Amino acid sequence: MRRSLALFLPLVIACGGESPELDGDSGTDADPPIGGLLPEPTLLAVDAAGETSRLVRIDPATRGFVELAVLPDGSRGLVWDALSDRLTWASRDGDVMQAGDRDGGGVEDLPITGLDSAYAVALGDLTRTLYWSDYGTDRIMALPLEAEQPMVLAEGLESPRAIAVDEADGWIYWVDRGAGKVQRAPLEGGAIEDLVNEGLLAPYGIALDPLDGSLLVADAELGSIFRLEVGGALEPWLPEAGTHPSFVVVDGPTGMIYWTDNRDNVVRRMPRAGGEIEVLAEGLAGPRGLVLIR
Repeated sequence: MRRSLALFLPLVIACGGESPELDGDSGTDADPPIGGLLPEPTLLAVDAAGETSRLVRIDPATRGFVELAVLPDGSRGLVWDALSDRLTWASRDGDVMQAGDRDGGGVEDLPITGLDSAYAVALGDLTRTLYWSDYGTDRIMALPLEAEQPMVLAEGLESPRAIAVDEADGWIYWVDRGAGKVQRAPLEGGAIEDLVNEGLLAPYGIALDPLDGSLLVADAELGSIFRLEVGGALEPWLPEAGTHPSFVVVDGPTGMIYWTDNRDNVVRRMPRAGGEIEVLAEGLAGPRGLVLIR
């Protein structure tokens, strides 16, 4: 069933989750709340490989997961709307965008056409806009709440993957796996700017770090996660992040960085300031979308 996009787009963006409790002295550079404890976020993932395509909730206590819903083949990306408490994801193989509840219920198609291998999704609060990358059309797209047709923010790319939206400064960032680049363009449309055009082999993931405004870039071929200050050089953050790091999420309140690996088929995390890598879930088919809810 298709409904108006207005039912699913947010007024605010948030990242989020739920689990055990995290000690405020665990090596992060964020101040803990009174009492020194901060509850774990709820961590949800799209797990899709082969004949498997599903929404799961990560359970760090058991290093496992709970299946919440069966999704269309080849589902990719995941974002949460804090206002409606709804999730949005894309099906690369089904060429459809969907929304559903965080418990896996109420799944419905969004009225978006023209998809061809959509990969990542993001939601905007100030502009009330849905953004996505599509490596079948080699475009970055945007669909404002009141609009009927998507807008092309960038085209002529080689193979865009993850995206990150900075509405405060008016930019959308993405990685292009085919070109080995980190790029950006104005949210209102305009020229594409190369931020990184060497040193990467297969960038898959990108996330905006709310603590300092830098970007985290995951390269699946190098197995590394880099930090990039806009206008600066690409700096190593975690040279050995796994076999195929891809989707990256930053938890602002704790300074914890989470990422998926769809070769090792795990979800990992590590404090922003450094420390031990922790495996939160293993035995997945191929995690290809991640969202953190607080």
